[in-house]
Amino acid sequence: LARHHFDPAAPGGLRGTAERLQRAAAAVRDRLSIDTWRILQHLGGRIAALTPAAAADIGGTQARLDSVLLSLDAASGLAMENMTRGLGWRFFDMGRRIERANHVIDLLSGATEGTEADLGPTLDLLLSVLDSVMTYRARYLSAPQYLPVLDLLMCDETNPRSLAYQFQALSAHVESLVAIRETARTRPEQRLMVFLAGTVRTADVDVLARAEEDGTRHELAEVLEMLRSRVWELSEVLTREYFTLAGRRAQPWRHAGGA
Repeated sequence: LARHHFDPAAPGGLRGTAERLQRAAAAVRDRLSIDTWRILQHLGGRIAALTPAAAADIGGTQARLDSVLLSLDAASGLAMENMTRGLGWRFFDMGRRIERANHVIDLLSGATEGTEADLGPTLDLLLSVLDSVMTYRARYLSAPQYLPVLDLLMCDETNPRSLAYQFQALSAHVESLVAIRETARTRPEQRLMVFLAGTVRTADVDVLARAEEDGTRHELAEVLEMLRSRVWELSEVLTREYFTLAGRRAQPWRHAGGA
């Protein structure tokens, strides 16, 4: 797995993703602050050190990955604190929320089979990866259990790493974009967000968390797969409506400040 992520030619790997990030940053160099550019360069250097040959060095790889995480946190913090809240930032954050939603769906989809006892280590990992360990401990004061973990990571709109929180943020962005377009009719992206946010908000977690006789939570798996499909549909709709201008007349925009 490590060799795959450290191979620049591997699709979806860490090295390949980092190189695409570097190319995208270079294309908009004049719009990046000195601090942001420095962090991105530092990040690129750290990831370049992660080679397939170095994957065998577990300790060294862990230290390099920790450094990569620190650089990513720094870049994220600069973007959230320093970017002007214009259209550029809004599209940036929408992409971030879509990616995070897909990530949460992927993680939850990998934990739909098994008994409560079997899934103990998996629940620990889910909380850790989604940075929700402290929230869970403060709220439940117990070892991770499937139902409260699912509720926290899927339906809790106060948890910044939950699926519901991503949909809530995306809904706000979509409404702002539609307002700028000055249209009275409901847009496809609005309909998708009503569906996505509503599905999670009205989900019966008690039913979804209940395993059937074969140990699989089939209803949860079906809901997650449906959400995954609609999130990708949202991404396609946003690309078509706001970025793909060839072959159709661009919609009039009323800019409200730069990004």
